[in-house]
Amino acid sequence: MAVMDNLSARLTPEGRGRAQVYLIGFNALKHIPNYRQELKLLFVRRGSEEHLGDWPTQGADPMGFVTIKPIAPEQKGLDFKFTIDGAIVDALAYDNTDNFLLKLHTVDASGQDVIRTLNVDVQRKNGRGLEANLTRTATAQPTPQPTAQPTPQANFSAGGPAVPPSAPAAAPAKSGGNGLFKLLGLLLLLIILGVGGYFLWQMFAGSLGGSAAPEAEQTEEQAEEPTEEEAAEEETAVEEPVEEPAPQESLAADTGMVSDNAACRIAGVKGDERDILNMCLATKPSKEDLTGMLAEALRLERCEIAQRILRTLGRAPDGTAFAFVYATFADPNNVAQTKCIVKRDSDAQYWATRVKNDHNFNPADGMALLQQLTAESKQ
Repeated sequence: MAVMDNLSARLTPEGRGRAQVYLIGFNALKHIPNYRQELKLLFVRRGSEEHLGDWPTQGADPMGFVTIKPIAPEQKGLDFKFTIDGAIVDALAYDNTDNFLLKLHTVDASGQDVIRTLNVDVQRKNGRGLEANLTRTATAQPTPQPTAQPTPQANFSAGGPAVPPSAPAAAPAKSGGNGLFKLLGLLLLLIILGVGGYFLWQMFAGSLGGSAAPEAEQTEEQAEEPTEEEAAEEETAVEEPVEEPAPQESLAADTGMVSDNAACRIAGVKGDERDILNMCLATKPSKEDLTGMLAEALRLERCEIAQRILRTLGRAPDGTAFAFVYATFADPNNVAQTKCIVKRDSDAQYWATRVKNDHNFNPADGMALLQQLTAESKQ
């Protein structure tokens, strides 16, 4: 059963990847008896009730509800508040609308399941809206482990490595073979000394025979009158170094702007785009690193990477230039375009409002960033 109580919720950012949810007029003691241990919730877009593109799917039920343990839950008078973080806040921050409904899985007095829907009012705190945690890595993915031994317990003890059962039997054979190894080593040394002595004798004999003088005379004669073959070889030797820089110039023209952080480069990297971005974020990249990665993502049409960087930086207090870029790309009446941003009035108005609210923003900065990214994407 689903009900709409005309209740509202306030969503206030508490830093990157964290937000406080304030349910006005909602009695958690009555509707969610074990609210301190778990909440089943789902955020969708208001109006269409469409699921968010980045809503977490791991652990979600068929309807999309995610079970969480709320942070600092408290029934304060008639209102209920708690804090959320992680992938849920990231999904809200990556969405373009700030226009959500919160669905809560509750129970009624008879113990029947009830889904309550609340209108969400997204607040700003210290001029900042919802922001994804840029430093969060994909910790849910398993870390590759070395191949396990068949019986790891037998290899280690409290005092250190245990000796394998086969070690005592192998010890006599090892000691018995030392004499043979020494004899082979001595024979090898004699052979090396003999070969070395032979070459030294050849060199000594050659120097006494005066073979170097004719070679010098021959070199002088060739220098005076070079043959046609030698002249051709000399011309080839002179021309070869001149041709080397050409491939480097071509490579520079092809690559364009990239991040100085090697972990934030995309060309030649295969795999899921979220994993590629997470590898970059794990290095705690600078804003310049992410700008270079954005330019490369637009150029190579790695659109999920480009959208995530633009949305996140566009919401940062010092990222109005990126909001300007998003608004321009999304504006159906603007010629600037990229395959990664759909022309849509609602998106253009959303990002244009963010630009308008920053009274210290210089539009020239946004235009400079737009021209830079547009130029890079055309290479």
